[in-house]
Amino acid sequence: MLKVYLKVRASAFASSKWSFGVTKAGKLQKEVFWQCLSYMMAFYISWPILFSVYLASVDQNVPFGLALTAALCAPLQGFSNFLV
Repeated sequence: MLKVYLKVRASAFASSKWSFGVTKAGKLQKEVFWQCLSYMMAFYISWPILFSVYLASVDQNVPFGLALTAALCAPLQGFSNFLV
């Protein structure tokens, strides 16, 4: 996501020298930043829970509540990506 944002930022900066007056490059750069941040938050909300369930299940059986939480969080990432 950082690479996408930096690419858009560099493109906006390069195109600003050819524009006269106020451009939409700054607005586009902000929109891309917030969209990248939203996708990262969708990832960081769901994957730590799934990873903790994986770590808990390596040596022993997982408690039902933890397995249920993981079963609900796995599709939650797709839903949160859909909302973005």
